[in-house]
Amino acid sequence: MTRQIYVWTYLPGLSEPVVAGAFKHTELTSTNGRGDFVYGDSYLARSNAVALCPSVPLGRTMFSTTANRGYFGFLLDAGPDSWGRALIDRLYGAQDQLGYLRLSQGGVRTGALLFSDSPTSVNSTAWLASISDLEDIQQAARAVELGKELPRDAEQLLRPGLSLGGARPKCSVLADGRIWIAKFPSTKDSPELPEIARQEHAMYLLARRAGIEVPNCRLIEIGGRAVFLTERFDVDVLPSGEFGRLRYASARSALEVRDLPPSPHGSYPSLARRMTVWSEDPAADIRQLFRRLVFNIATSNTDDHELNHGFVDGPDVSNVDTLSLSPAFDLVPSVITTERMYQGMLVGDEGALSTFNNAVSSAALFRLRPNQAWEIVEEISQVVADHWQATLKESGIDGQDVHKLERAFTRHSVVASELPAPLPAPQERPR
Repeated sequence: MTRQIYVWTYLPGLSEPVVAGAFKHTELTSTNGRGDFVYGDSYLARSNAVALCPSVPLGRTMFSTTANRGYFGFLLDAGPDSWGRALIDRLYGAQDQLGYLRLSQGGVRTGALLFSDSPTSVNSTAWLASISDLEDIQQAARAVELGKELPRDAEQLLRPGLSLGGARPKCSVLADGRIWIAKFPSTKDSPELPEIARQEHAMYLLARRAGIEVPNCRLIEIGGRAVFLTERFDVDVLPSGEFGRLRYASARSALEVRDLPPSPHGSYPSLARRMTVWSEDPAADIRQLFRRLVFNIATSNTDDHELNHGFVDGPDVSNVDTLSLSPAFDLVPSVITTERMYQGMLVGDEGALSTFNNAVSSAALFRLRPNQAWEIVEEISQVVADHWQATLKESGIDGQDVHKLERAFTRHSVVASELPAPLPAPQERPR
């Protein structure tokens, strides 16, 4: 069976989408399929056309894939992830992947793409919550998680979250003339630990101190619980005050990972190599990626799989075939229960092992000499050591709750044992 959907996109600087091409999906077996994408002639004729993703450069080529059951990564990146699919299943019944792309229409989905059954019209309605809506949305989201009866206005309440990625309850919200993602508490959160919203807020503050680009963020309280707001980095505020969209693709798309769930085979060094093709400024992005790897090790953020790294339009949105490393996101420390920890992607010679030695073993692939890599390790380790407690307290975590997270930030406090011994000072030759 073959089905077709039209792919629409927002072009740089414009607030209305245009049709870009067509995607056909052919089901080959119950678990395999083939996808074909082609740009439309009307789109290619535009002087301001841009590639939807570096993996599908502009041209009349028919692009085909059998990965991910026949779905291109850049299309999946524009669709809902675990939370959005859970909402769609609850509101409309279980869907296949094409159904999820269709039914997540109308929200402010990730990136610049929209989908329609028509080449002449598309639902571009931006369903955005207001701050005053968040308590009702939070209660409806909790009912979804617990499998309880939904309120009669559930569809209206939950629409702002239909198209978003990630597994946590969330929605898009308009505040102060900007679009944010509001991340709610989950019924799966441990009651023994500080609120995840406060942990993530603290990690953003700490990352910024460590020279890592992160979106604007803030904490609010809804119904007595902390809610984390992070500004959308894939939305552009145009001079008219309207919202434009920026292209986005995950590291899964860059690495061409073949399976739908996050794979344990994603790789930081491989992602650095792909940046030479994908990135608008490869040298800067590769260095920034190494800083993020070191920061994730230093703070025990092990949920750093390939869906938690991405690329977005850079400062020069006229670059038709390249993107820039997106700001970092989804930063949360892991509670330590074992001596050996592993990152969500491969790191170096010792696989995904979460150590600085392992990170430095791949320094050359990040265009760094070992001593340069160790300087970055020392710098970021010092920032974490000096500021982790203060950022937790600034985010409303104090007392015993700080102690509960301590090892996440201090397991590498003996970093000196990992650092290479300094070379002896050169001896002056006798004259």
